[in-house]
Amino acid sequence: MSTCPFKSVTFHNIINITNGDLILIAQCFSSIQQLDISSYCSCDQDVIDIGIRALPIGLTKLRKVLISGYFINDSKLVILCKHYPLLEKVIITCDKFITQHVIASAIMEMLNLISFSVKIFKLENNSPDLIVLLMGLRNMTFLDLSFMLCKKDGGILEI
Repeated sequence: MSTCPFKSVTFHNIINITNGDLILIAQCFSSIQQLDISSYCSCDQDVIDIGIRALPIGLTKLRKVLISGYFINDSKLVILCKHYPLLEKVIITCDKFITQHVIASAIMEMLNLISFSVKIFKLENNSPDLIVLLMGLRNMTFLDLSFMLCKKDGGILEI
């Protein structure tokens, strides 16, 4: 089997991407360095951890990942970050199922990380992990934590 000539692959607005789709991406595009899987539609089907686990097995050269949509939560972010030693850039948009604690844990796993963006996540007032970690980062050149959902006076306030 020949090596894939592409360095970057983009899949936008694929409604209901499946585990099989992610496995196929990992098998067919093994040499890519950038993967963009973005869905801005409301999707009914969730990709379970099997599909996310297939990506690091096949995409060993991945340095940048952009994921938007319905299928990223805490456990899937941990899988991505823990199994990609070369990962430098992570961009995740529009998902309220990622917590501050897991963002901090994920950043600690990625030693080569220079750019990290998670838009719309839960900010817990009682967990200083993320702030402490961010203060100690030396290689990071870009950080975007836009549109956090945080608790204030017992309610949820969007900022």
